[in-house]
Amino acid sequence: MKIVRFFAPDSEAALAQVRKYLGEDAIVFSHKNIREGVEILAAAKAPGDAEARPSRDSRSRAADREGARIRLHAHLQKLGLGDELAGQLAYRTDSISLSTPATAIRDAHAELARMLPVLSDELIAPGKIIAMIGPVSAGKTSTLAKMARLAREREDIAAIRFVSLEALPPEEIADLREMLDDAKVVLETGADIADLTKPAWNELVLVDTPALTQQELRAPRKLAIAQTTQPIDCCLVLPATLPRRTLERLAASLSGALPRQSCVITKVDSVDSIGPVLATVIRHRLPVAMWSDGGATHSHLYRAQAKHLVEKALAIHRVKAFRQQTKGHESPRVLN
Repeated sequence: MKIVRFFAPDSEAALAQVRKYLGEDAIVFSHKNIREGVEILAAAKAPGDAEARPSRDSRSRAADREGARIRLHAHLQKLGLGDELAGQLAYRTDSISLSTPATAIRDAHAELARMLPVLSDELIAPGKIIAMIGPVSAGKTSTLAKMARLAREREDIAAIRFVSLEALPPEEIADLREMLDDAKVVLETGADIADLTKPAWNELVLVDTPALTQQELRAPRKLAIAQTTQPIDCCLVLPATLPRRTLERLAASLSGALPRQSCVITKVDSVDSIGPVLATVIRHRLPVAMWSDGGATHSHLYRAQAKHLVEKALAIHRVKAFRQQTKGHESPRVLN
């Protein structure tokens, strides 16, 4: 058996080389990350392997498992989970069966759902103060408007206060009233977080905060909302459109710095992968309370469920793969 070494920028490209030169039944012996990318050691499966000695069968099974790991690692990276989380799932998780690549991928999806932290309690509830915190253009105001719309549909919430900590000009106040689209929602602007009063048992208070500054990210515990004695549910708004490094910085700076903390993932409809934001909340153990798939106030705001988020990540990936496959063709190819 002749062992061949393959080099490529990533696992997917390396496996493509293996299949091209050694065939679909090639045996993969090892997979290693190197400075230039990925190194794979593989060999073509010999015709007489079925009659080989048991020790050779064992080596073949081990090589098949390694091949399943490599394919799984490549799949998870294509989901946008990053090398760290993809490597953890592919190489350091005992709950994943490597009997076949398909089984490994199925088990990895289930394990990913188990790893995703979601808020166990319902975020929108009477008697609560909910504050949205996040960078500029994250979708804080539109998310709060969606929450107000959902709260209006509940019988146990009789009153809603929408509090903006910024002093807004008249035209922005008019836009905000139009966004809220309900005269029953009491709007307060230019409020001080220290002056917030405890809501009535059947009242919901929604707090819109100014966009986070670089200084606040460096010293999040100095945020006014972190100093208040009121029981506030603080939600970090994480737009799925942000680069991985920016998501990491936001989560690393604010995780644990605010009371009763969770997050809301926004702009899911505007990306071709939500893997980076899912990897971020897993790494920082930041519970996901809700997620939205559009910026308009009439678009949906969903209560987070781990399995649903993983299914959404897979659906987005399938759409992306289909677009790449059909790019440059007038119509999709039909495979017999």
